[in-house]
Amino acid sequence: MEWHAITALAAAVALLAVTPGPGVVATVSQSLFRGVGSALWLVAGIVLGDVIFLCLAAMGLAALAQAMGGLFLVVRLAGAGLLIYMGVAMFCSANRPQEPCMRHSRSPRKLFTTGLLLTLGNPKVIMFYTAFLPTVLDMGSMGLRQCVLASVVITVVLGSVLAGYALLAARARCWLAGPASGAWFRRGAGAAMVGAGVSVAARVD
Repeated sequence: MEWHAITALAAAVALLAVTPGPGVVATVSQSLFRGVGSALWLVAGIVLGDVIFLCLAAMGLAALAQAMGGLFLVVRLAGAGLLIYMGVAMFCSANRPQEPCMRHSRSPRKLFTTGLLLTLGNPKVIMFYTAFLPTVLDMGSMGLRQCVLASVVITVVLGSVLAGYALLAARARCWLAGPASGAWFRRGAGAAMVGAGVSVAARVD
């Protein structure tokens, strides 16, 4: 893979990652509510989903998506359901006293699975790998080495951007350490995650 292709891929993935969407909302909300450690498990699932899409794109994701449209719908609804469930839990916890800068535990497996399903069922991500990515990379000529290198680029760029969002949210969480502001933060984070889940579930594109 040429350096100009690597640079173009990194720029494209960075643009995808920076653009606000369900993944960013979920990452920020999780970091605000439970800390950056929990958010990073979510980010790991999101990144793996993108790497899976890259590998599928190299094998003809467009045809696969058309043949398995029903499965992609089920995955999207499952990811949306997990987002809504976690958002409701955040919102309902607002009346329980807790320290905003304290670490809260939630199953890393559940967070990782939520991030993975969120990516695998996201039409925007599917469109990126089926329509936009082929304009940056020659998907038809990608071998194992090129695929591994592209996966590393996606992991580093996407993971760094989302981790940056999580770190900023965690810092804001500690700035607003008062009980009242913490409760409103949890309500806002929960409402944002529920909204993201509803948006994912209702999307028809």
